Formats: sequence, structure tokens, C-alpha cells
Amino acid sequence: MQKNIRYWLEKGDSSTDTGERIKYYTEAIKCWNESDGQNIKADAYYERGVCYKKLGLYDEARMDFNKAIEFDPKYATAYYNCLFFERCGSREEYVTAIAEFHKVTELDSGYEYAVNSYDRGLTYIGILYGNQQLYKKSLEYYDDIINRYPKSYCEYNNRGIVYCEMKDYDRAIQDFNKAMKLNRKYECAYNNRGLVYFKKGNLKKAMTDFNKAIKLCPGLSAAYYNRGNIYYKKGDINKALNDLNSAIEFDPMSIGVYYILRGIIHTAKQEYDHAVDDLGEGLTLCPRYAIDYFNRAFVYQNNEKRKDY
Repeated sequence: MQKNIRYWLEKGDSSTDTGERIKYYTEAIKCWNESDGQNIKADAYYERGVCYKKLGLYDEARMDFNKAIEFDPKYATAYYNCLFFERCGSREEYVTAIAEFHKVTELDSGYEYAVNSYDRGLTYIGILYGNQQLYKKSLEYYDDIINRYPKSYCEYNNRGIVYCEMKDYDRAIQDFNKAMKLNRKYECAYNNRGLVYFKKGNLKKAMTDFNKAIKLCPGLSAAYYNRGNIYYKKGDINKALNDLNSAIEFDPMSIGVYYILRGIIHTAKQEYDHAVDDLGEGLTLCPRYAIDYFNRAFVYQNNEKRKDY
């Protein structure tokens, strides 16, 4: 069989090893000819981007998703994945991201209803966070899309997140279970179910789910953060620190709480200079966490006392 772009794409699609898949998709991109058409090259970039994202190589993933859109401006899922990288610090920035997401509904009729429903649900959760009535409105959209697409495991996961925010933990677990039944390798559902178990105080089950999520996706920073939180609560400070280091390493745009928890861990280890740096970074990223100003002051105070001896 001639080793053309289709050959390498098929090799990549049939492989279960992420690193191996990246090599195959790279070969596909290298041997592309104009006669093959733009869309197939977009597919190769997209699939390689998915692999990079799974490994936590977010810069590489972002570039590949952008390349996929460049070669196929109607690539709906590439737009979706590009928004995975958005870190919006204000309502205005979030609205801008949502407006960008709406491009998908105009480009690919096959995604129109699903993306629009997901988008509106996300808007209710993200922009108007904390209003129980709007959580209920969000659930209406997820119920609607699940009725239309009963095998959409992502939507069960998303609805489970809403139930979790509403503290309806039993329903949240049911939805995460359904998502995993539809896709046994869906790492996000394991991580999210683990978070629910954590909130319910079942640390053993939570730990099992976080371990599974990390095994499925070694670059899933949130799972390292969540598992590190358990280690911290159990007093295993060194393992907690290792996990927080991994969470921040795998997510170069780490959210502030990662740094804040690592700062607290450094404080427990009496590593005050590192603690001050991390809490400062956390406050820069998440200034709304006023309680951490107290934590930072506490570190400064203990650091000064230590210097007096």
C-alpha cells in the first residue's frame, strides 16, 4: 500500500498509543499534496492536536487546532477545542469567547443545535454563576440536547457539573456514571465524579477516580490538583506538593487556586519564600480570593519571626 496521507491517517486512527499517533499524524502532514485536498490535511492537524492536548502539550495543541481551521474554516470541533484554552478574566472577555464560539453554529449544520445548546448552557453557568434559577435554565438546555442526542457523553458530563454546582450530588454522580458508560475512557467524567465524592467526604472513592483520570490522561492538570488536595488533607505533604507541581506544569495557564494551594503546602513545609511567591501569583490570577491575603500575611509574619532567631 502506498504510504500517502490516507495511509498515515489510518495508522494514527487505529493506534492506541498517544505518542505513536502523533508520529503517524506528523507523517500524514509531511506527505500531503495539494491534490489530496485541504480538508484531509485539516483532519491530520486536528487529530494531532487532540493527542497533544491529551498529553498536556497545550501550546502545540493550540497551534494544530488553529492550523486545522486555517485549512478548513468550517472545522467546528477545532473551534470548540480552541476555546478550551480560553482563560477569561472578565465578563467582557467571556462574552467575546462565546461570540467566537457562535461561529460554529453558522459553519457546520451538523453541529448547529448541539453547539448552540451547549453554548447557551455554558453562558448561564459561566457569566451568571451563582444564580440557582439560571442553573435550572441551564439544565433545560442540557435536558433538551440529551433528549435529541442520547449518546452524547459530553452533555451528561456537562449536566453533571451543573448538578454538582447546585449541590445535587446524587444526580451529578448519575450523570457522570452515564457519561462513563457511554465512553469508558472519558477522563473528565472520572475527575468530575471524584470531585463530587470529595465534596461528599468520601476521600477513598475520590482518590480512585482521580487516579483513573490521570491514568487515562496524564496531562489532566485538574486531576492532579484534586488528588493533591486529598494528599494535603491526609497530611501527606510531599505527595501533595508533587501533584500541585504536576498540575501547574501541565497547565501553563494555571488558574490561581493551583498556586494558592501550592502556597499553602509550602507554608506547611515552612518553605516561606516559595509560599509567598505562590500565594502572590495566585492572588494575581484570582484577586477575588480575599481570604488568601490573610494567608499571605500569615506567611510574611512567620517568615519575619523565623529571621529573628
